[in-house]
Amino acid sequence: MNHAAVSPGTAVSGFKRLLGIRMYNEMVKREAELVPYQFTEQLGRCGIQMETEDGHVMNFLPERVAGILMAELKKMAEARLGREIESALVTVPGHFNGAQRSSVRREAARLHGGFGVAKVVDEQVAAAAAYRLHEKRGDGKVVLVFHLGGRTSHATKFRFKDGTGHLLEERHDAYLGGDDFTDRIVDHFVELIRERHHRDIRGDEGALKKLRATCERVKKLLSDRDGVLMNIGPVLGEGADIYEELTRAKFEELNRDLIEKALEIVDTVVMGGAPTSQTQSRKDAIDEVILVGGSVRIPMVGQLLEDYFNGRGLIRDEDAVIRGAALLSCPESARYVDECYKGGVSGPVWLAK
Repeated sequence: MNHAAVSPGTAVSGFKRLLGIRMYNEMVKREAELVPYQFTEQLGRCGIQMETEDGHVMNFLPERVAGILMAELKKMAEARLGREIESALVTVPGHFNGAQRSSVRREAARLHGGFGVAKVVDEQVAAAAAYRLHEKRGDGKVVLVFHLGGRTSHATKFRFKDGTGHLLEERHDAYLGGDDFTDRIVDHFVELIRERHHRDIRGDEGALKKLRATCERVKKLLSDRDGVLMNIGPVLGEGADIYEELTRAKFEELNRDLIEKALEIVDTVVMGGAPTSQTQSRKDAIDEVILVGGSVRIPMVGQLLEDYFNGRGLIRDEDAVIRGAALLSCPESARYVDECYKGGVSGPVWLAK
């Protein structure tokens, strides 16, 4: 994303939700408004058109991009460990359908990914496994995993029984996440620049990209600070430093409605269609609440969720998914999880073997 601010056509990000999507799907239209690269039709599906540094145009299916990424991660891990890695466990969003899961598995296991064997597991199950809830200590517990990432939000409620995770309820919004929070900051500073510095940068694509990259960094810093000074001199093309402050309070004011919208997904999953008279009993029925994704570091997100659950302790762990996947990949644990998607209203069923 940082590279896209400098060279838009040569960088790709946020392609995961395009896996297996047909070219004329409504999601492709929405995605085209958000990303700096172009789309092209390949085999009836949505492909990504990229430029190389020397100006050549190349077309990729999102699955191929995923395979290239996994191959690079494989090389990095092998260089670190000093030996070859033959197998991979790949985490996928719980709302991925059968075709999307199969495409990820194929890409990891074929030439592009480079693994001899690849299996997939739902991110939500992996997050719970990080706290060994797939083992005997978690048997019968109802687990709620809330993921708030850069571009998506997702809540899942499920129960482990004899090592198998049974889906109870899930909701997701493919277009609500940290990027939307950054957009609000960008809009705020565009207006501030117009009012205080008498410059309208809305039509200046280069300036907007620089501003967005700066706003993204500041958003992350505000998770640990009450305020941050932003140097907008480079945005305006000025040699001198020009500073404007963004406080955490202002960030929360700009984004409160979006964060509350994300938390409505949690409420929908917790309630499961039950009447409001059962609100407290439904909340009490949740044994563990795990928050994952980069945007759960935002203090307001955690505070609103703690308030929603009446002050109970919540697990906030950005790395839970990857640590849980590592645990599930260990053959000696005899708890290897292999996903089995049945589709329909039953949703995914996670099988532990």
